[in-house]
Amino acid sequence: MAVLDEYLKTQPPEAEPYRLRIAILIDLGREDEIIPSLKTYADQDNRNVALRLLLAELYSKKSNDWNKAQEEYNALLREGPNAEAYHGLFELLKKKGRAEEVLSMLDRAVAAAKPRDKSQANLSEAAHARAMMLVIGQDPELIGQLIPLGVTRTRGALGLDLLTRQFLAVLAARTKQLPAAESFYRSCLEEPHDLPAFLPQEQEIYSGLLRVLRLQGKHQEVVETCKAGLAKAQAANRLLFHTFLAETYSFLGQIDEALSEADQALQLADDKSRLDCQLRRARILAEANQRAKAIHECQVLLKDGTKPEDVHAIRLTLYGIYSTAHENDKAEEQLRRILQDFPDDAGAHNDLGYLMADQGKNLPEAEELIRQAIELDRQQKHQGANAGSEDEQDNAAFVDSLGWVLFRRGRVQEALHELLRATTLPEGDDPVIWDHLGDVYLRQGESAKARDSWSKAISLYEKERRRKLDDQYKELKHKLTLLQNP
Repeated sequence: MAVLDEYLKTQPPEAEPYRLRIAILIDLGREDEIIPSLKTYADQDNRNVALRLLLAELYSKKSNDWNKAQEEYNALLREGPNAEAYHGLFELLKKKGRAEEVLSMLDRAVAAAKPRDKSQANLSEAAHARAMMLVIGQDPELIGQLIPLGVTRTRGALGLDLLTRQFLAVLAARTKQLPAAESFYRSCLEEPHDLPAFLPQEQEIYSGLLRVLRLQGKHQEVVETCKAGLAKAQAANRLLFHTFLAETYSFLGQIDEALSEADQALQLADDKSRLDCQLRRARILAEANQRAKAIHECQVLLKDGTKPEDVHAIRLTLYGIYSTAHENDKAEEQLRRILQDFPDDAGAHNDLGYLMADQGKNLPEAEELIRQAIELDRQQKHQGANAGSEDEQDNAAFVDSLGWVLFRRGRVQEALHELLRATTLPEGDDPVIWDHLGDVYLRQGESAKARDSWSKAISLYEKERRRKLDDQYKELKHKLTLLQNP
């Protein structure tokens, strides 16, 4: 302690020496000295942000000192935006059951940063708003508290700024709170479209709303929103609306309308978006049972393709068309060509492994490919911008593939474990997973569980009007009938 105290006279800028002093005081049984001595050090070195954050952290651990903690955090934030200070303050407000204050703080900063009129933006408040958004976006518990508060405020007299609602919409969509996300996005579109803050956000607002509507299966509302956007949007790219209309009409089986919208999108496309539009048109043709024409258009694109990433996208589309047509050898050829050029493509590893597993061939290789897909996916998520977030969970489709290949190899208990795990992951409500789970249960002689799993799969298929026509759906209905009437 004596040596450390001598060192602390130099006022080191980092917090670790002070944390060491706290640990020594605890070892000496002198806990009562911790906060008073740290307060003295902080008063003597008021510019030491790390030290003041440590003091506020200690205050926040005792309910009797919560007000002191809040005062310290607020004092730090008056000096400038600080993500660590906001993190500590928001944790404290959560403990006090006052998440509403977080929402109000954010809204005030956002409103000042980009005012509704043509007055000067406040750059300091903009920096504070960015710091708050960063902290909120990394706190699932706080997001869960803010979304319902935001919905209430949006519907009430107090209201929220346009950009606050847009931020909450993004968070709600990311956390699968889709009705709330839709509500926020729709409220954004109710703003006067000539506001200075609205036009720069119009594209993102329409795009976000359309994605949320599609995820909820509200296909007719997607059509209505696109038509409204084409009629009155000022800054949004019309390509957005024609693209969504093409995909939605195809989903609904309205192929003539889908192709018309795909053609209009292609006319609007620039060099960057043209290939996407061409491949979308090919997929629509395949959906309309014009596979020969779809394949021909892809092969023409492949012949003209020079960029590796373009060739990759074309081959993926060809794989999908061949796979749907049950031309498995041709589908496999496309995937192997992709892996030659892109050996780190996790999706291609999974698709090839699953394709072979579903045919019951080359099962050891299929398992190895799928395990590589899962590992590549983990590595790429860990290296991504959101490393450490809940988004790092395994891909449910890849885990389903692993369960399926294990089942095909006769390792039923291992298959059950992986398939059950797949149902707990994001996107784990895919009917294919529950179909596979039913097969495993039937192999184990658990007919009731098999029936429940297949019934669940059917209900998921029937949420999507087009998918119930798939061969998988028809086979599933047949299996369930056989189980009920052996």
